[in-house]
Amino acid sequence: MQGFLSDLQKGTLPGVWSKGVALARSGMVQLEKCGEDEILARVRNPDRPVSAKVQLWPHDEDHFCDCSEKANPCFHVAACIAALKSGAVQLPTPAPELAGTARTTGSLRYRFRRVAGERRLVFERLLDGRPFPESLVSTIGGIESSRLSGVKIAATQEDFGVDRVLAVFLPSARTTAALEQLSSRREFLEKLLAVLRDIGQVEIDEGSVSIGSPTTAFQVEVRDAGDGFRLVASQEELELFTNGLVLQRGQLRLLRDPGLSDEERRMLAGQGRVFRGHEVRTLVTEVLPSLERKVPVTIQTSRLPRVDETPPRAKIELEKLGDFELGVSASIEYSNSFSLRDPKIEQELLRRVQFELHLVPGHRARFAGVQAIEFASRIRDYASRDPESTALSGSGLQHFAVHGELSLEIPPIGELLPGASPRLDLRFTTAAGQAADPERVLSAWRDGASLVPLLDGGFAKVPREALARHGRILQRLLDLQERHAGKLPRYAVHELSALQHEVADPSAKLQEMADQFRGIPEAPLPQDLRADLRAYQRQGVNWLVYLRDSGMGALLADDMGLGKTLQALCAIRGRTLIIAPASVLQGWADQAQKFRPGLRVNLYWGPQRRLDPSADLTVTSYGLLRQDETILATEWDCAILDEAQMIKNPESQVARAAHRIRASFRIALSGTPVENRLEDLWSQFEFLNSGLLGSRRDFQEEWSGPILRGDSTAAVRLRRRIHPFILRRLKRDVAPELPPKTEVLLHCDLSDDERELYSALLSATRREVQESLDQGGSVFSALELLLRLRQASCHAALLPGQKAETSAKLEVLLENLETTLAEGHRALVFSQWTSMLDLIEPKLREAGIRFSRLDGSTADRAAVVSEFQSPDGPEVMLLSLKAGGVGLTLTAADHVFLMDSWWNPAVEDQAADRVHRIGQENPVLVCRMVARGTVEEKILELQKRKQALAQSVVGTGSAAASGITREDLQWLLK
Repeated sequence: MQGFLSDLQKGTLPGVWSKGVALARSGMVQLEKCGEDEILARVRNPDRPVSAKVQLWPHDEDHFCDCSEKANPCFHVAACIAALKSGAVQLPTPAPELAGTARTTGSLRYRFRRVAGERRLVFERLLDGRPFPESLVSTIGGIESSRLSGVKIAATQEDFGVDRVLAVFLPSARTTAALEQLSSRREFLEKLLAVLRDIGQVEIDEGSVSIGSPTTAFQVEVRDAGDGFRLVASQEELELFTNGLVLQRGQLRLLRDPGLSDEERRMLAGQGRVFRGHEVRTLVTEVLPSLERKVPVTIQTSRLPRVDETPPRAKIELEKLGDFELGVSASIEYSNSFSLRDPKIEQELLRRVQFELHLVPGHRARFAGVQAIEFASRIRDYASRDPESTALSGSGLQHFAVHGELSLEIPPIGELLPGASPRLDLRFTTAAGQAADPERVLSAWRDGASLVPLLDGGFAKVPREALARHGRILQRLLDLQERHAGKLPRYAVHELSALQHEVADPSAKLQEMADQFRGIPEAPLPQDLRADLRAYQRQGVNWLVYLRDSGMGALLADDMGLGKTLQALCAIRGRTLIIAPASVLQGWADQAQKFRPGLRVNLYWGPQRRLDPSADLTVTSYGLLRQDETILATEWDCAILDEAQMIKNPESQVARAAHRIRASFRIALSGTPVENRLEDLWSQFEFLNSGLLGSRRDFQEEWSGPILRGDSTAAVRLRRRIHPFILRRLKRDVAPELPPKTEVLLHCDLSDDERELYSALLSATRREVQESLDQGGSVFSALELLLRLRQASCHAALLPGQKAETSAKLEVLLENLETTLAEGHRALVFSQWTSMLDLIEPKLREAGIRFSRLDGSTADRAAVVSEFQSPDGPEVMLLSLKAGGVGLTLTAADHVFLMDSWWNPAVEDQAADRVHRIGQENPVLVCRMVARGTVEEKILELQKRKQALAQSVVGTGSAAASGITREDLQWLLK
């Protein structure tokens, strides 16, 4: 206990502690409960009547106060600690008489008293367990002024809530007799119990009960009845009072009318109603769902079919009525006969079908020619937007299918012999190799048509973007070739060669721009700059300024710890908006003050935030960008996204808000531009240079899809396309003064019990999950199994229902920590799960190892980091991967232990780079802990495969190129 109180005191700010001590010395602390598991106290505020409620949980090392103070711990908690440590407070004991006592502080309690000879309860208010001797008028006045008969009352918000209810229902005759009469009014009891429910325990005579929600005092049961089922009402044991109150299972409740229909009342009367045969469907899908909304329903049979709550779908049937005619009809479809009907969803589906597709349910629509093709494409897009709510059937769709967009290809002309003439072998093909006649493609393009027939049937989209660039010259060369007997004259060789090169490499013009970057002039540095730039940082500033002056956006993707913030601060000009994770906002403000003190910074954060039009830098978070988009999405000279992978999902609100920011110059900063999948790049470049990578669908079809299928040429084309606008340097290349970073695997062997648990978990559900994946089922069950296998590889206690004192991996960690610390090193220990950190903490205490902890619940991250970075700080810091992956410098440590592996190594790289960054003087050792013979070994292999894909596009780095796929899950669970 004393250790817990001392730790809380150490975490309290000096000014807050002084204020708390003053309150404790003034007798403002009243202890209401003091047990081994919980301490409850009321702390009076001298300047307002409401007392703060403080709860301490010594075993959990946690605390809570219901005040609104920003400091944590607040001065109320500090007052409680000071009073407990000094022995100034003790458990309260009832006084023999209220009037005339010397007590200075009291608390309010509430009781329902049984009236002798009547089945009725009367509401009373108590002060320290005794009724008030004064009238009700004195009671209200006493609480409002926090004083009654010389006794200060530690009144809470709930106490004032009771006063407000009494004030509404007793506006004039506020006497004890009036309150007794009021206890019979239902509307008063409804309001009163709603307030008392927040208090917790109230008294009935000499006992105590809690306040429950209104009840019907009976439940409905479904029982076996031969080959059918009986529906019957069942009365619970309870005590019913005439004023509508019910004492039921230790809770005081208000009796409510369940609102049963006449038909439902007849079914439940007497022995109830038996349902057989086809009536069972009515029972399951109509009767029980209606009753469950009104009264508790208990199923006491295992034979009752389960209702299928799968929502309905819009079923759209497409039939080929002729060579160029398509028939389409729509209806609503449920999974089976026990599906629960949902008229609201049915109505919404029908509305969408009618307004978006212009189909009338029950009526077949007919489409011919181009209309049939366009409608088939439209219906496919409609179904892809909401596949869970749409079912397509019939063969009509494939007969009028559009096989993507055509690609333009001009094969190399090769080496020409003297006197020979070249030939233009123009080809238009789909991704699947289906070809279209070039003349018909060019004709469709000239006519403004969107589709063109394929030689082997079906249709494809006209490549309008490619033809907009090359259509005229292609037509001219074809005409020239026709006039010369199918051959081009030799003077057209140069033009054809240039065209062939540009078509084969659409980024040729961008590459010319990239080549010019090699001669980028040196940019002038800001006059107020207070920093000596390293050579690579100077080059980065030159590059940023060049793109700024050219009107183009830049993605600075330097390795973490190389000073992206400083380079960006050197390149900005004019009013600048900076969007960053909330955890690093103050860091941006501090860096700007340190490196460019001439800039005026507006930290747009907190409830009192406001936009300062005169500020040079406006720094805010992604969350506030989403919330205050109308304020922030104004005209800026420059906009910077820090940790730009935060907008990787283009469908997210924050990404859409970022794309709508209006700025002349845009910078994205990210050490991991490809964090989960290649689509991450599209969203970032849509912010930087909108349209550079086409639409999102274009990107998927032209780049990410082929690359994930192993198309190396697509990776080369994408890399060339983005090359002029992305700059990435690694620490090993530009910061040779950094000490080396070594990565090792620490293998551990599961104990017999752990191996048995792991094998049982794997064999119990793997086959079922694999079959579901093979048949195209949901991946959620596979992800759940993978999660449990990873947890079992770390510690059995992470699994629901399992207990274990230690684990093989935890013991290996402790052995290595002892060696590491004995050699004078300090270490970071990362885990994805805070529950794993909870299991490590007691082991570190047993070993006498000093440690600190940082996770999502840490209130003052800066203080924890500062303590660890100090020379006499803790030897070990425990961190969650999510909370400790960005915005931290922890160079006091030189060893990193990663407890659990994930298929996205970018997160692990970010964790390791908290240590291996500018300022580190010692060699860094990163230890990935892997349990032999588990799924963790396969996850490491999966990481390598995905790293290779990312490297093929970005050029360097270790981020994963795609998220976890169905195929990845099938491979991991083999």
